[in-house]
Order: sequence, then structure tokens, then C-alpha cells
Amino acid sequence: MRKFLSIMLSVCMCAGVQAADTLRLMHYNLMQYAVNGSSCAADLSQKDKCLRILFDYVRPDIITVNEVGKEMMYTKRILDSCLNINGVSCWGHGRLTSESGGSANKFSNMIFYNKEKLTMHSSYHIPNAVRDFNVYKLYANSSDLRKGDTVFVIVVIGHLKAGVADSLKRENQVETLMKTLDRIGKADNYIFCGDINVYSSYERAYQLLVNYPNPAIRFYDPIEKAGYWHDNARFSTLHTQSTHDVYGGCYSAGGLDDRFDFILVSESVLRGTRNVKALPRTYKAIGQDGMRLNKSVTVNNTSVPVKVLNALSVMSDHLPVVMDVKISKTVSQWHADSDLSKEMKSVEVKKPVDNQVSFSIKDRQSRVYQVEITSIFGQVVFYTQVQTSAGDNEFTVNIPKLLPGIYCLKLTCEGAHTIRKIIKK
Repeated sequence: MRKFLSIMLSVCMCAGVQAADTLRLMHYNLMQYAVNGSSCAADLSQKDKCLRILFDYVRPDIITVNEVGKEMMYTKRILDSCLNINGVSCWGHGRLTSESGGSANKFSNMIFYNKEKLTMHSSYHIPNAVRDFNVYKLYANSSDLRKGDTVFVIVVIGHLKAGVADSLKRENQVETLMKTLDRIGKADNYIFCGDINVYSSYERAYQLLVNYPNPAIRFYDPIEKAGYWHDNARFSTLHTQSTHDVYGGCYSAGGLDDRFDFILVSESVLRGTRNVKALPRTYKAIGQDGMRLNKSVTVNNTSVPVKVLNALSVMSDHLPVVMDVKISKTVSQWHADSDLSKEMKSVEVKKPVDNQVSFSIKDRQSRVYQVEITSIFGQVVFYTQVQTSAGDNEFTVNIPKLLPGIYCLKLTCEGAHTIRKIIKK
């Protein structure tokens, strides 16, 4: 009976995304998930047992990890031994970066995702001298997908250099990331997951993430907990490292006293303006009850079942962080009625469309509009911003590189939007 129940619960994890659904994200530093680690040899069978317990308890839809062995066999092992088990086959993984931080680095980042709810669209990595950032773009398998409607989520995974004396290396890593996103130049549903090894919100690496000069690509702390996190009882509920109070093998000592592991979101995810919204009340560190300052995760802790505490203690010297995001019903690609607020007057598109799109906006005041052109499959193929003034405004954007076909022009301002169908000759 227990075995049957376990199979049924696991199958439930593979249910498809509905018109309005939530996705649970889980980020975890696996602490050298490889046989030949840089400082210790891991017992992978023991780690696999711990991961199965933790995944079954958390029931995530997206799992991002640091410190998985950079050979594909380790990613496949997690997939086959910890996720696609007991009749489940819905889990997939992203592309592996094999040379993260050069040949001396034995570990990489990775993403695992529920294929019943999400599909991998594309991925790339951002190399730097310490460790790569990995970027994965996924879309929701919504009921409107056959109409060309979906919601995209872009997950960035990072692992910054550890150590009090290495703040400059962390800063350089983040600067590389943000400059790359700046060159892309598009506000989107970005979610950053990672072990960033900063001791406070005042550190330059963190400030580059949350206060980058281009506001369109800034990240936000969904729970808004800025401050000096290290060894500070005010932030005990957020401390994710270390799970052990005494040194033992690969585990760091000292107990839980640092907020190293984060989930950060772009403005659109924070506010839900692009059909993906963070649910800050769901943000937490698994196994953290706020009473762990300089203590191990297992001492007098009743926040999770004992077997979960033991798995957290054995698996890593970090705690996983989790947060839910809500996926709203996708907007019809061909919905012509404007849902811009009443303050924003009519939007008109001039036809025909050749190598330029011309449109007019009648507005009551000056505002900044985001302009997107998407394919019928929801892929953004063009992005810019325009600013209106009070009265009639005329705009023209060049689109010579677009192939002939049907596209969607979307204008967004202050959380509201309108969509117009365009046909390129």
C-alpha cells in the first residue's frame, strides 16, 4: 500500500500546467555532487537517498543546482536516480556547460524541470574566469499553446566566488552577467537562482544585481530583506549556510549564520506584469526555523520531519531555498481589444507593414511604453521602448530582418497592455 501511495504522489508531480497555476522553484548547492570532488570524495548513493527525500518533501517543478559534476553522467544520475523514479518520467534537464571556470573547476550549474508543465526553449552560458552563469529559457505548456499563446520564464543560475577576501571576484562575475543582459536589452521574466556568497546587501556584487544602471534588467529580492546578513539574528530565518556547527570532512563549520543562497526576480516577475508573478510568502529556506544561529540544522528543530532534517544535514552544508510563482492565463495573441487603462487612449497600427511598423498612441500624459513584436509561437523577435507626451504620438520602428508572416505587436505600460495583429509582407 505504501509503495502504491508513493507512486501516486510522484505522478501528481507531473501534472500539466493549467490556465492559472503555480510553479515551485527550488535552488540548492549540492556540495560537490561528484565522485572526485576538489576536496572530498562524495558518497553519491547517500546523496541520492537524501535528494529523493528532499524532492519528495518539497515537490518542486523547477530545480536549479550548483556544484554538480561537470560530466553529464552526474546530471543523468540525478535525473534517473532521484527524479524519474517510481513510474515518473516527466523530468528533463538543461544543457551542461562543461568548461565552467576552466578545466580546473570540476563542477557546473544545472536545471531540472517538469516537462509536463514546461518546455525548454533555448539556453546559453555566460563565461567568466571563476564560474559560468547558465541561462535557460522555458515556456509553460498551457492549454492555449496550440494557438501560439504561452508564458516564458528565463532562469539564470550563478555561483559566485566564496570568501571574505574575494568580493572583487564576485563583483567581476556579476558585472559580466549584467553587461550581457544589458546587451540583450530586454525586460523579461528573469529569475536568478544561486549561491552568491555575499555577506550583506551592501556588497558591490549584490548591488550590481539589484541596482544596475539599466532598470529594465535589475533583479529584486522578492522578500525585501536588505541588511547585514552575516551572523545577524534579525535574519536567522534566511540563513542557509552552514548546516553543521563543527567541521566534518567537506562540511563547513560554525552553524547557520549566512544568507548565501538566493532567488531573485526581475521587475515583471515581482509585479506580475508578464503573466508570471512571484509569491513572496512562499519564499523560505527548507529546514530553517529561525532558531539556528550558529547551530546545526538538526538540533531541536521541528520545522520539518526528522528524515528531512537528516537528509539536509548529510546532503550539503547549504539549505535549499524555495519560492512559488504564479502562471496566469495567457493572453490571446489575437485579442484586439485594448486593456490599457482608461487614462491611455486609443492605439492604432498603420498598414501595410513592410520593413517598418508605424503606430500612433493618443495619451493623456507622458509615459514610457515597452514595444514587443512576437511570433505566433510567442517568441519575442523585436523589443524597444518609446515615450509618449500628452496628446497624439506617432512612432515608426524598423523591422527589416523579420521574415514575412503573421506577428503580434504588444504595447505595455504601467502593468497594462494592448495587442494588435500585424502581417509583414
